[in-house]
Amino acid sequence: MSSAQINNTIDIRVVIDADATSGFTVTCPRALTVVDVVAVATATSVGGTAQVSSGGNNISDAIALATADAKASAATIDSTFATLAAGAALTVTTNGAADRGEVTVICHAPGQTLS
Repeated sequence: MSSAQINNTIDIRVVIDADATSGFTVTCPRALTVVDVVAVATATSVGGTAQVSSGGNNISDAIALATADAKASAATIDSTFATLAAGAALTVTTNGAADRGEVTVICHAPGQTLS
């Protein structure tokens, strides 16, 4: 059965201005579903990437974060792990210690179901 829903869109912006190879973690303010991830590199770092995960499970694929001022989006979002409970940890991890950029995780928060 198909349905429609009015959702609230929440963007979680993570600024990576230091080594994030061990991950930078934020806490979800409410139940969320990740629908996209966009990264903008602020420095050039050969092979640079960023990836979003929760609880050790990858939500996005590795997103290019290699060329200053370049924007890239996730090619895939794993629907198995994209729905997060309030209070869940959301982690952005980079491939290299010199990878720098802004990673925006775009989420929908459940709203009202339309009939």
